[in-house]
Amino acid sequence: QDPDGCALVHDMEIFGPVATLMPYRDLEHGLALAHRGQGSLVCSLYGEDAAALATASTDLAASHGRVHVVTPDVAKLHTGHGNVMPQSMHGGRCRAGRFTGTGFLPPQKRHAGRTQRAAGTGCNDGSLTMIDFSQPFNFAEYLFDLNQDRADKIAYTDDQCTLSYAQLQEQARRIAHGLLAAGIHREERVLLVMHDMREWVISFLGAMYAGVVPVAVNTLLTPADYAYMLEHCRAQAILTNGALVPAVQQALNQAQHEVNHIWVARPEEAPQGLPPAFEPLQPWLAQQTPLPHAAKTMGDDPGFWLYSSGSTGKPKGAVHTHANPYWTAVLYGKPVLGLNENDVCFSAAKLYFAYGLGNALTFPLSVGASVVLMAERPTPEAVFARWMQHQPTVFFGAPTGFAGMLAHPALPAREQVSLR
Repeated sequence: QDPDGCALVHDMEIFGPVATLMPYRDLEHGLALAHRGQGSLVCSLYGEDAAALATASTDLAASHGRVHVVTPDVAKLHTGHGNVMPQSMHGGRCRAGRFTGTGFLPPQKRHAGRTQRAAGTGCNDGSLTMIDFSQPFNFAEYLFDLNQDRADKIAYTDDQCTLSYAQLQEQARRIAHGLLAAGIHREERVLLVMHDMREWVISFLGAMYAGVVPVAVNTLLTPADYAYMLEHCRAQAILTNGALVPAVQQALNQAQHEVNHIWVARPEEAPQGLPPAFEPLQPWLAQQTPLPHAAKTMGDDPGFWLYSSGSTGKPKGAVHTHANPYWTAVLYGKPVLGLNENDVCFSAAKLYFAYGLGNALTFPLSVGASVVLMAERPTPEAVFARWMQHQPTVFFGAPTGFAGMLAHPALPAREQVSLR
């Protein structure tokens, strides 16, 4: 009854399906009460006064990870208070900042200027270059164009060798040509089940360049999971690596699939060699010429699929457009993380996760940075070895991983690493 005089309702943080109703006199009073909560993951505004909603959104952006504005028209299609859109950020200032998964940057730095960005200003230099999405937009082509002047710079370093920006573009365009030459059409799917390596990146971007839709899946799943996904997404081809051949072969034996081609990176890793119909990737790639022009996709055309974990039933295929990764880079990778071309990024989360995809592809390639890839599981020992050998400046992890590393006796000293 007295939200101004009751401190407990503001100071006690309750996480879960709990609601407290508080009366407020007017918009200004309501905003003041919201700020007394010391920040939250998400705040929802309901109303139909556009001016009032705009004022409230800008004000609340300073202390909330996400602000959802729901008008009567939006309410008919709204999916819920906690919904996360590709351009949204998980977390917020103050107490909410504890729950972000954004690496080592402090909340104060991550969220500095968030209100100004919400009001329409831009990236690190105060500007925000917008894309005209009424025109064709292909995300792979967009990245290649951004990095035309970085041809000799190292884009990726994996467990075997490096890949320059020029090599990345050429090989991805060869993949694009090869997929189309194999009879795979625009918007048809190809299953990408591959460990983190340079071939993953050229396969993913090559498919997008051709207008084909890569379906990136978890490499720790069972053959039954892959069989389900092959049927569900109607994949026309599979791109994999030698170590995963046995699981892929079992999945093909179980599924009623439409797969006509299977290309294998690093076939020497296959425990028992390649079965019939499994073709080594590199010789096939060498036979292709780079596709001269990207598919004329639009920003809202399907770009790639990622599957959910399946914790509530069968995994759900989430369709991401060509514009979605652009927005995550422009609204988060550049202004919030502050990545630049001098960074070396290393992600414990793998590329088949949305988190890992941003960390190791979308964000760094959007600024011309370099990336370290690791095929094995991110144990503390494996992570420390890459920190020491490749000296990344930005590391992306998760709370459980951080806890394990901090407790590990082999944790490197601060002066041994280059993390900023």
